[in-house]
Amino acid sequence: MVKRDNLIYHCLLVAIMGFAYHYLVLMVGGFLPLISPISGALFDCCVTEKWFQRANKAHDLVIYCFLQAPLAYYLLKLNRQKIVTLILVALAPSFIYWNYHLVWPQILHDHLFRFLPELAMKYATLPISTLMVSAFYRSEKLTA
Repeated sequence: MVKRDNLIYHCLLVAIMGFAYHYLVLMVGGFLPLISPISGALFDCCVTEKWFQRANKAHDLVIYCFLQAPLAYYLLKLNRQKIVTLILVALAPSFIYWNYHLVWPQILHDHLFRFLPELAMKYATLPISTLMVSAFYRSEKLTA
């Protein structure tokens, strides 16, 4: 019988949940900008401008951070002392699944810098969400 406080059990659970949740966030996050009025307004204004691309990326970052908040809350409730380990374990399966092609030498050599900003945005959302949820509940405890 597996103990509830076992780190290996928690890591396995977090890896499965992290992969499923990250897959869901990427699918839902891909459709949200299509129906969002902010994306429509930015698109109608200036599509070819460089600032549009940056504003659209910032909008996507905010959407992904809010979509990752329930998983961040679960990770914080699971084990607050091992939160960095749990975040890495939650992101590792989806990173391997979605980015296995980056290990090919030709892609790694020629196109790595094109992938880096998107990878940083996609995989920084869970740590940012964890910080937001942690700060929110810390402030709630102080005011209560």
